[in-house]
Amino acid sequence: MSPQYVNHLTALEQAIRTKPDNPAFKVPSENGGWRDISYQELWNDVVRLAVYYSSRLEQLGMKKRDVIGLCLQRAGYIPHLMSTYVKDLDLVQGLFQQSNAKTVICDTTRINGWEQLEPLGVKVIPILTHEEVAQITGSCSPVDLSVLPPLDEEVDGNDILSFEQSSGSSSGRPKLVPFSRRWVDANAQKCQIDERRTPVFIRSGSFCYVGQLLRAS
Repeated sequence: MSPQYVNHLTALEQAIRTKPDNPAFKVPSENGGWRDISYQELWNDVVRLAVYYSSRLEQLGMKKRDVIGLCLQRAGYIPHLMSTYVKDLDLVQGLFQQSNAKTVICDTTRINGWEQLEPLGVKVIPILTHEEVAQITGSCSPVDLSVLPPLDEEVDGNDILSFEQSSGSSSGRPKLVPFSRRWVDANAQKCQIDERRTPVFIRSGSFCYVGQLLRAS
Protein backbone atom coordinates (compact mmCIF):
# COMPACT_ATOMS: atom_id res chain seq x y z
CA MET A 1 0.00 0.00 0.00
CA SER A 2 1.33 3.43 -0.91
CA PRO A 3 1.92 5.95 1.90
CA GLN A 4 -0.70 8.61 2.69
CA TYR A 5 0.72 11.91 1.48
CA VAL A 6 -0.28 15.11 3.25
CA ASN A 7 -1.62 17.97 1.14
CA HIS A 8 -3.95 20.93 1.56
CA LEU A 9 -7.06 18.76 1.13
CA THR A 10 -6.07 16.12 3.69
CA ALA A 11 -5.02 18.92 6.07
CA LEU A 12 -8.42 20.59 5.66
CA GLU A 13 -10.20 17.28 6.22
CA GLN A 14 -8.20 16.77 9.42
CA ALA A 15 -9.04 20.30 10.56
CA ILE A 16 -12.80 19.75 10.29
CA ARG A 17 -12.44 16.62 12.41
CA THR A 18 -10.49 18.31 15.19
CA LYS A 19 -11.41 22.02 15.09
CA PRO A 20 -14.35 22.58 12.69
CA ASP A 21 -15.43 25.87 14.29
CA ASN A 22 -11.97 27.48 14.33
CA PRO A 23 -11.39 30.28 11.78
CA ALA A 24 -9.62 29.26 8.58
CA PHE A 25 -9.77 32.75 7.07
CA LYS A 26 -10.45 36.26 8.26
CA VAL A 27 -11.98 38.38 5.51
CA PRO A 28 -12.87 42.09 5.59
CA SER A 29 -16.53 42.78 6.31
CA GLU A 30 -18.52 45.48 4.53
CA ASN A 31 -19.19 47.30 7.80
CA GLY A 32 -15.58 47.29 8.96
CA GLY A 33 -13.72 44.73 11.02
CA TRP A 34 -13.30 41.11 10.05
CA ARG A 35 -15.52 38.10 9.44
CA ASP A 36 -14.36 34.60 10.30
CA ILE A 37 -14.81 31.71 7.87
CA SER A 38 -14.56 28.45 9.79
CA TYR A 39 -12.89 25.28 8.56
CA GLN A 40 -16.33 23.64 8.34
CA GLU A 41 -17.71 26.47 6.19
CA LEU A 42 -14.66 26.30 3.93
CA TRP A 43 -14.94 22.53 3.57
CA ASN A 44 -18.65 22.74 2.73
CA ASP A 45 -17.96 25.31 0.01
CA VAL A 46 -15.08 23.26 -1.42
CA VAL A 47 -17.20 20.10 -1.61
CA ARG A 48 -20.28 21.75 -3.16
CA LEU A 49 -18.25 23.53 -5.83
CA ALA A 50 -16.22 20.36 -6.48
CA VAL A 51 -19.43 18.39 -7.09
CA TYR A 52 -20.76 21.13 -9.39
CA TYR A 53 -17.61 21.33 -11.51
CA SER A 54 -17.11 17.56 -11.54
CA SER A 55 -20.50 17.22 -13.24
CA ARG A 56 -19.87 20.19 -15.55
CA LEU A 57 -16.47 18.96 -16.72
CA GLU A 58 -17.56 15.35 -17.18
CA GLN A 59 -20.21 16.65 -19.57
CA LEU A 60 -17.36 18.16 -21.62
CA GLY A 61 -15.53 14.82 -21.72
CA MET A 62 -12.90 15.64 -19.10
CA LYS A 63 -11.35 12.73 -17.18
CA LYS A 64 -10.12 12.71 -13.58
CA ARG A 65 -6.53 14.01 -13.30
CA ASP A 66 -6.84 16.06 -16.48
CA VAL A 67 -5.15 19.43 -16.02
CA ILE A 68 -7.66 22.25 -15.48
CA GLY A 69 -6.79 25.94 -15.40
CA LEU A 70 -8.24 26.61 -11.94
CA CYS A 71 -8.08 25.09 -8.48
CA LEU A 72 -10.48 22.12 -8.79
CA GLN A 73 -8.45 19.51 -6.98
CA ARG A 74 -11.23 18.17 -4.77
CA ALA A 75 -13.18 17.33 -7.93
CA GLY A 76 -10.31 15.03 -8.94
CA TYR A 77 -8.49 17.24 -11.44
CA ILE A 78 -4.96 18.68 -11.48
CA PRO A 79 -5.17 22.47 -11.09
CA HIS A 80 -2.94 24.76 -13.10
CA LEU A 81 -3.18 28.08 -11.27
CA MET A 82 -2.90 31.14 -13.51
CA SER A 83 -2.87 34.63 -12.05
CA THR A 84 -5.40 37.14 -13.39
CA TYR A 85 -2.51 39.60 -13.57
CA VAL A 86 -1.15 37.73 -16.59
CA LYS A 87 -2.50 39.64 -19.59
CA ASP A 88 -0.34 38.11 -22.37
CA LEU A 89 -2.43 35.45 -24.12
CA ASP A 90 0.66 34.03 -25.86
CA LEU A 91 2.22 33.43 -22.44
CA VAL A 92 -0.98 31.79 -21.22
CA GLN A 93 -1.04 29.52 -24.28
CA GLY A 94 2.60 28.53 -23.76
CA LEU A 95 2.14 27.64 -20.09
CA PHE A 96 -1.05 25.65 -20.76
CA GLN A 97 0.66 23.74 -23.57
CA GLN A 98 3.51 22.82 -21.20
CA SER A 99 1.07 21.43 -18.61
CA ASN A 100 -1.16 19.83 -21.28
CA ALA A 101 -4.19 21.64 -19.87
CA LYS A 102 -7.57 20.44 -21.16
CA THR A 103 -9.84 23.20 -19.84
CA VAL A 104 -9.50 26.69 -18.39
CA ILE A 105 -12.10 28.25 -16.10
CA CYS A 106 -11.46 31.97 -16.22
CA ASP A 107 -12.76 35.51 -16.16
CA THR A 108 -13.05 36.01 -19.92
CA THR A 109 -13.25 39.78 -19.46
CA ARG A 110 -9.64 39.98 -18.23
CA ILE A 111 -7.98 39.01 -21.53
CA ASN A 112 -9.33 39.29 -25.06
CA GLY A 113 -9.07 36.30 -27.37
CA TRP A 114 -9.65 33.37 -25.01
CA GLU A 115 -11.37 31.61 -27.92
CA GLN A 116 -7.91 31.20 -29.49
CA LEU A 117 -7.26 28.43 -26.95
CA GLU A 118 -10.05 26.27 -28.38
CA PRO A 119 -8.09 25.16 -31.50
CA LEU A 120 -5.30 24.04 -29.13
CA GLY A 121 -7.72 21.62 -27.46
CA VAL A 122 -8.29 23.80 -24.38
CA LYS A 123 -11.99 24.30 -23.63
CA VAL A 124 -12.87 27.68 -22.11
CA ILE A 125 -15.50 27.97 -19.34
CA PRO A 126 -16.42 31.41 -17.91
CA ILE A 127 -16.16 31.64 -14.13
CA LEU A 128 -19.29 31.61 -12.01
CA THR A 129 -20.74 34.92 -10.87
CA HIS A 130 -20.90 35.78 -7.16
CA GLU A 131 -24.63 35.07 -7.25
CA GLU A 132 -24.10 31.62 -8.80
CA VAL A 133 -21.42 30.71 -6.25
CA ALA A 134 -23.69 31.84 -3.40
CA GLN A 135 -26.53 29.75 -4.79
CA ILE A 136 -24.37 26.61 -4.97
CA THR A 137 -22.59 26.98 -1.61
CA GLY A 138 -25.71 28.19 0.19
CA SER A 139 -27.88 25.30 -0.94
CA CYS A 140 -29.31 22.98 1.72
CA SER A 141 -29.88 20.13 -0.72
CA PRO A 142 -27.94 16.86 -0.20
CA VAL A 143 -24.54 16.61 -1.88
CA ASP A 144 -23.70 13.51 -3.93
CA LEU A 145 -20.18 12.78 -2.68
CA SER A 146 -19.96 9.63 -4.81
CA VAL A 147 -18.84 11.73 -7.78
CA LEU A 148 -15.70 12.83 -5.88
CA PRO A 149 -12.57 10.67 -5.57
CA PRO A 150 -11.69 9.48 -2.05
CA LEU A 151 -8.91 11.41 -0.34
CA ASP A 152 -7.37 8.22 1.06
CA GLU A 153 -6.96 6.44 -2.29
CA GLU A 154 -3.55 4.95 -3.09
CA VAL A 155 -1.36 7.38 -5.02
CA ASP A 156 2.17 7.63 -6.37
CA GLY A 157 4.35 10.21 -4.63
CA ASN A 158 5.63 11.35 -8.03
CA ASP A 159 2.11 12.17 -9.25
CA ILE A 160 1.63 15.85 -10.01
CA LEU A 161 -0.60 17.50 -7.42
CA SER A 162 -0.75 20.91 -9.10
CA PHE A 163 1.03 23.27 -11.46
CA GLU A 164 2.07 26.69 -10.18
CA GLN A 165 4.18 29.37 -11.81
CA SER A 166 7.22 31.41 -10.87
CA SER A 167 6.94 35.19 -10.66
CA GLY A 168 9.08 35.67 -13.75
CA SER A 169 11.28 38.20 -11.96
CA SER A 170 14.55 36.56 -13.07
CA SER A 171 13.79 35.89 -16.74
CA GLY A 172 10.90 38.25 -17.43
CA ARG A 173 8.52 35.34 -18.08
CA PRO A 174 6.86 33.05 -15.51
CA LYS A 175 8.01 29.43 -15.59
CA LEU A 176 5.85 26.37 -15.02
CA VAL A 177 6.54 24.70 -11.65
CA PRO A 178 5.06 21.21 -11.10
CA PHE A 179 4.33 20.21 -7.49
CA SER A 180 4.48 16.47 -6.80
CA ARG A 181 2.59 14.81 -3.94
CA ARG A 182 5.86 13.84 -2.23
CA TRP A 183 7.24 17.40 -2.47
CA VAL A 184 4.08 18.97 -1.02
CA ASP A 185 4.00 16.34 1.73
CA ALA A 186 7.63 17.08 2.64
CA ASN A 187 6.90 20.81 2.95
CA ALA A 188 3.79 20.14 5.02
CA GLN A 189 5.76 17.91 7.40
CA LYS A 190 8.55 20.48 7.64
CA CYS A 191 6.28 23.40 8.52
CA GLN A 192 4.78 21.49 11.46
CA ILE A 193 8.02 21.78 13.41
CA ASP A 194 8.75 25.44 12.63
CA GLU A 195 8.42 27.08 16.06
CA ARG A 196 8.79 30.55 14.54
CA ARG A 197 5.38 30.38 12.85
CA THR A 198 2.48 32.36 14.28
CA PRO A 199 -1.19 31.25 14.24
CA VAL A 200 -2.10 33.93 11.67
CA PHE A 201 -0.29 35.00 8.51
CA ILE A 202 -1.06 37.88 6.14
CA ARG A 203 -1.50 37.04 2.48
CA SER A 204 0.99 39.07 0.47
CA GLY A 205 0.32 38.03 -3.10
CA SER A 206 -1.35 35.59 -5.44
CA PHE A 207 -1.46 31.90 -4.48
CA CYS A 208 -0.77 31.21 -8.17
CA TYR A 209 2.90 31.99 -7.52
CA VAL A 210 5.26 29.62 -5.77
CA GLY A 211 6.58 32.05 -3.17
CA GLN A 212 3.21 32.97 -1.66
CA LEU A 213 1.99 29.37 -1.76
CA LEU A 214 5.04 28.16 0.18
CA ARG A 215 4.55 30.94 2.70
CA ALA A 216 1.05 29.64 3.37
CA SER A 217 2.07 25.98 3.51
